[in-house]
Amino acid sequence: MSKTETIYGINGPVIYLAGNTGFKMSEMVYVGKEKLVGEVISLDKDRTTIQVYEETSGLRPGAVAFPVGFLLLQRLQLLMV
Repeated sequence: MSKTETIYGINGPVIYLAGNTGFKMSEMVYVGKEKLVGEVISLDKDRTTIQVYEETSGLRPGAVAFPVGFLLLQRLQLLMV
């Protein structure tokens, strides 16, 4: 497991992390203590944007997000084999 980052903003299924997180585009991310599955959809020098594919109503700023280490598509392909 890599670096853990803290959520600073939530807008429905989209969450925001501050700064250069080192995450990669399309990388699978676990979000919150429930380890909700998400995917990095945008990288800027001051913000990382993640699309969460599960219900986010329990998430709050201050929760953590961490990269899994591979692209979401790679994980889905492994599950289909």
